Amino acid sequence: MATSRAADTRVIGLNARTALEGEMAPAGAAAILSEPLLDAAQAAVLLGIPRSSVYAYAKRGELPHVKVGKHVKFIRGDLEGALAERRVGV
Repeated sequence: MATSRAADTRVIGLNARTALEGEMAPAGAAAILSEPLLDAAQAAVLLGIPRSSVYAYAKRGELPHVKVGKHVKFIRGDLEGALAERRVGV
């Protein structure tokens, strides 16, 4: 597990270092990093569905997600937007 954490730190560290060095960060990077990333279990609680369904929807492209190495992470605002698009009878 230490290797995974190191990979996560490197990815995040690159974004932070880019910003500190005054280089242009990728579009939307600041917005993505302004709120904590959720793991599948946290996304499942938020959505009220099983964790396995969260992974399945993400794999099919039905839930927006971010890949950090081998980890699948979710941004709360993206999940809220995806839910808003699926509202029926409003």
